[in-house]
Amino acid sequence: MAEQMAHLAALDEHPRINIRVLPHNSWLTTGLQGAFILAGGPGMPDMVYLESIITGQITADSERVREVRLKYEMLHNEALPRRASLQLIREMAEKWTN
Repeated sequence: MAEQMAHLAALDEHPRINIRVLPHNSWLTTGLQGAFILAGGPGMPDMVYLESIITGQITADSERVREVRLKYEMLHNEALPRRASLQLIREMAEKWTN
C-alpha cells in the first residue's frame, strides 16, 4: 500500500492531475457507485462517461452532464485541499512503511 500512496503523490506532480482526498467522515456518497469522467473541448459537446460494476456509458445528454457536473462540484468542495490531501497521502505511505 505504501508504494501505491507514493505513486499517487508522484502523479500529483503532473500538471493535469490534481489529487484530492475525500475525508472518511464526509457525508457524501457521490462517486461511490462507480467512476465518472467529465469531458469537453472546442467544437464538441460536453460529455460524461459513467461506469458501474456491470457497464460503462458515454452520453452528451445535457441534463445528465449537468447532474454529474453538480455532483463533481459537491465532491470537490467536500474534499481536502490539494496540499492537505498530499500530506495525508504521504503520512499514510509512511504509516504503511513502518
